Amino acid sequence: MRFTIGFFVTIMVLVSCSGLQRSTQTEMEAEKLFKIRKVVKLHSLYVIYAARHDSVFTILYPKINSDSNTLKIGRTLKFNIKRIYPRKNFISYLETHSYQVGNYSISLNRRNHWSIYADTTAQQQQKN
Repeated sequence: MRFTIGFFVTIMVLVSCSGLQRSTQTEMEAEKLFKIRKVVKLHSLYVIYAARHDSVFTILYPKINSDSNTLKIGRTLKFNIKRIYPRKNFISYLETHSYQVGNYSISLNRRNHWSIYADTTAQQQQKN
């Protein structure tokens, strides 16, 4: 009888822990989902303005042939982002700041965390 209760408790603990792990993985995946607000096509890349929670991220995304149908306004996509500008934490007393990409000027402000990001998944696909 004691063995049966111990076995049952062990099984319940294992099942509950695996559910917690799945929940954490789901939350981590949700943090990679962004809703596309605006797409600007430049010569060799896209400048994507994508929202997550209350922030808008400015993401540089290299042009790949199949991207034109994927990058649509209002669509939710998964991006693995890495901050590329500024390289260190940046606190500015100015309300706006800009970053030049060719002839296109990207405005930086509090809402986009004064930063520009790149999608690391697209960079890996381009190398292959």
